[in-house]
Amino acid sequence: MWHRHVLWAALFFVTLVALLLPLRRRHPLASRAALALGVLATYLLFEALAAPFYPGPPASWSEFLSVFLTTLERDPC
Repeated sequence: MWHRHVLWAALFFVTLVALLLPLRRRHPLASRAALALGVLATYLLFEALAAPFYPGPPASWSEFLSVFLTTLERDPC
């Protein structure tokens, strides 16, 4: 489970740097908030997509969909 904490810390750091670095042109606060929410949503989506394959591949599409939706609702670990 330590890997999850390291991944969250890395995502937080990279997102924070991307939000705080001075840009050549000004971006409104809304676009910066969208970036942060996009990073979070992408992480959660890919975690849910990968969860059905651990420890082995799902036996069917219905099993994949079931585990995928459960992972979106709850913590996969």
